[in-house]
Amino acid sequence: MQSLLLECAVRAALIAAATAAVLAALRVKSAAGRHVAWLGVVVWMLILPAWTAWVPKASWRILPAARPAAIRTEPISATWLPASPDMPVSGPMSGRFVWSWWTVLLAVYALGGGVLLSRLSIGAARAHALMRGARRQEGRWTSCACVSPVTVGWLRPRVILPEGWREWPAAQLAAVLAHENEHARRRDPLMQFLALLNRAIFWFHPLAWWLERRLSGLAEEACDAAALAGGHDPYDYSRYLLEMARAVERSGMRIDVLGMAMPGSSLPRRIRRILSARPRPPVSRARTVCAAGACLLLSGAFAAGALVRRNPPVRVHAPVAAAVREEAPAPLPPPAPQAQKERLVVLYLDLGVLSAGDQVRAVAAARTFVSTQMQAADRVAIMMSDGGAVQVLQDFTAARDLLLQALSQVPLGYAAQQDPDRLMDGLRDVVNMLAPLKEKKAVMYFARSMPPGTESPQSLIDAAVAANVAFFPVDIGGQDPLVPEFEVASVKPATTGGYPRGVSIPDPDRVRGTNASLSQLIQFAYQERDFQIAGPEWIDSLRYDVDAKSPAAASQNQLREMLQALLAERFGLKAHRETRDLRLYEMTVAKGVPKMPEAKDGRAPDQILQQHRHFMLGTTGALANTLSHYPGMELPVVDRTGLIAEYCFPFDLEPGQDMVSFAYERFGLKLTAKKAPTEILVIDHAEKTPIGN
Repeated sequence: MQSLLLECAVRAALIAAATAAVLAALRVKSAAGRHVAWLGVVVWMLILPAWTAWVPKASWRILPAARPAAIRTEPISATWLPASPDMPVSGPMSGRFVWSWWTVLLAVYALGGGVLLSRLSIGAARAHALMRGARRQEGRWTSCACVSPVTVGWLRPRVILPEGWREWPAAQLAAVLAHENEHARRRDPLMQFLALLNRAIFWFHPLAWWLERRLSGLAEEACDAAALAGGHDPYDYSRYLLEMARAVERSGMRIDVLGMAMPGSSLPRRIRRILSARPRPPVSRARTVCAAGACLLLSGAFAAGALVRRNPPVRVHAPVAAAVREEAPAPLPPPAPQAQKERLVVLYLDLGVLSAGDQVRAVAAARTFVSTQMQAADRVAIMMSDGGAVQVLQDFTAARDLLLQALSQVPLGYAAQQDPDRLMDGLRDVVNMLAPLKEKKAVMYFARSMPPGTESPQSLIDAAVAANVAFFPVDIGGQDPLVPEFEVASVKPATTGGYPRGVSIPDPDRVRGTNASLSQLIQFAYQERDFQIAGPEWIDSLRYDVDAKSPAAASQNQLREMLQALLAERFGLKAHRETRDLRLYEMTVAKGVPKMPEAKDGRAPDQILQQHRHFMLGTTGALANTLSHYPGMELPVVDRTGLIAEYCFPFDLEPGQDMVSFAYERFGLKLTAKKAPTEILVIDHAEKTPIGN
């Protein structure tokens, strides 16, 4: 919502600037001509939100690639600290409402817009009541509710005179009718309504307020010019305007209906212009057409063009549940022979039509292509779809590490749609995105064989040929899954309380959870911190016993990946990542180099062993994780030191010493409380009762 309003505000400012430049360049001086031009800006502002949201924009060839960086966390490698019982989870849960500056600004915007829309509704209602209460006398509409002539009504405007109009001289009545009838002919009440509606929607934009005042003043000037062109004396006409203004002032009434009153706005400036006897020259037809065409062309360009480089879609995924084994899957059929010039290759993963196992196979096949078959002249992009719009995970690049990193962030585990009608849509979107690019292009599409009922790909092939895109479907049906599974696993609600609680790896082929909450299981499986898990409250309160054994000894990463699959299977776990502003301690190096000694060969120096009773070995990321759970720490700690070595951290606190000062004095590390964007894992769905055993 906020991004749409900001984009519309910027576009509106550019359209207004272009309109002002056209009016100045073509020397359009008449009030009627300028009124039409600025009215066009108001109309553009009103349609910009819908135009920006739904109408396709002209875009450049660069694809979005930037993604928010995740906070790196590392597990504690070894610790001699005493075990701490369960600590309260600090961090927002998805079931609670989270305030942010954007939420406050959105509430302020809604309040301001609501007030102005209410005033607009009241003015429209009073105008309607004035029209209904007016009486027809001697061919004129008359009402005791107004003390000055006013024109109300949108499609069929009506001129309403005060009850004393019969006492006016004939010249004054003729001048008043000339002015108000011009308002009716121009449908100025409707134009006024559009300007006020625009001001209510874009009340935060100074341009909206300026346009409302400018259109009101230009409408009055145009009607004044029409009345003077009818032969009325400027001095008498000015006197009539002053008499109308005095009548309104004496009555103490305000003309707050939605209509155009003869006294109008900027009365002193209008009278000076009337008495100057220098009417603005009319605009020729040719100049009018040129001005209208130029304003329309420039306004359309600013409305349809992309003002900034497109940002990537928000990364919504659970961490990858796949890692490529040393045994690579069967080699993929190579694309077209290597050309002499640069070739653009898109690796497209349509996860919306793949089962969980096939999703893993598809990612592994894409990794194999990047690692072994990507050629020097290739520039590769990663695109995917989970059943919705196509997302660009990585722009065209020759850097294999960036491509492999993008593939490691592909969301896996969501149920496939298996929708034959949707199967070809994503590929068409990819082809359409590539069509403007002039280089040789190829799309590698990882999927199984087409299911029965799928439409013929002939239309897709025709589109690919027209866009000069080579299309290479890769059938992954025969590939073996790359992620091993537990040979046997037991997941059931815990029957005994107390301690110990948590998740451990007692043997190289086993993962065990004892009185573990689902939050603890997720933290272990996805290597996340407790404050980076957001979900319903029960994921911290309900306890489970888990005992899972793999067919053979496995690495910790493989055991974590197998646990991810087990949680998805038994709890129906689904999650995605998003970035939220959280209050936390940011840990940085205070001055120069850190004070703690490095660990040598995975052990503490002899001096540390002799002098300190409690210490831990690990990285600064592991230290941040430990400090987050230390008694008395109100906020989680995030490592921003940039250090990668393993250190020895002695923990001999003096009585009453807080951890912030201790970390500064003992380790040379500074803990700064602040609010910072933090990537968290949001639990979308999980069952309280696990299935199967």
